Amino acid sequence: MKKLKIAVTGGIGSGKSEVCKIFENENIPTLQADDLAKQLYITNDNLKKEIIKEFGDEAYSGNEINRKYLSEHVFNDPDKLEMINGIVHPFVIDEIFKWMDKELISENMVVVEAALIFEAGMAKMFDFIITLTANDKNKIERIKRRSGLPEVEIIKRMDSQMPDEVKSKHSDFTITNDDSLEELKSKTLFIINLLKQYI
Repeated sequence: MKKLKIAVTGGIGSGKSEVCKIFENENIPTLQADDLAKQLYITNDNLKKEIIKEFGDEAYSGNEINRKYLSEHVFNDPDKLEMINGIVHPFVIDEIFKWMDKELISENMVVVEAALIFEAGMAKMFDFIITLTANDKNKIERIKRRSGLPEVEIIKRMDSQMPDEVKSKHSDFTITNDDSLEELKSKTLFIINLLKQYI
């Protein structure tokens, strides 16, 4: 019996988390790479040491990552962003491998949600990649609703990401998420049923 490793990717506001909820409702284990990274910033001492070495003590406030400092001094600078990603990604990838191996002892399929599947060189880890796309207007509205970020900041973040069409070209499935939640659910369930044929 084949065990499947599935990646769900796409730009911010494309609907990755909603798709993962649909997988979860089908009793398929899912992992959010962003949540994992946030956890590792705090719990992994080796990661913490490397970040402080590169970005100074201000990168942390007590035991917590100093988000304000990093967003002002790192995330707006492409070179520094690449540097911090280069530090964090190996730790995250290692944990994803461990999680998938553990889950696949008893499960036939696992799903990892990560915006940077291609950028972090993670594509080879997965049997199938699903990319979520949506038009910019819908993405901006969704991000505004959940984060309250100003539009100019949202557009800056969107522009810093790999274009949807490039991700789609390297994916096994593309879901365009410009309609209702019901439509998204229907498309996702269709893909889940297809994937189950491979198990």
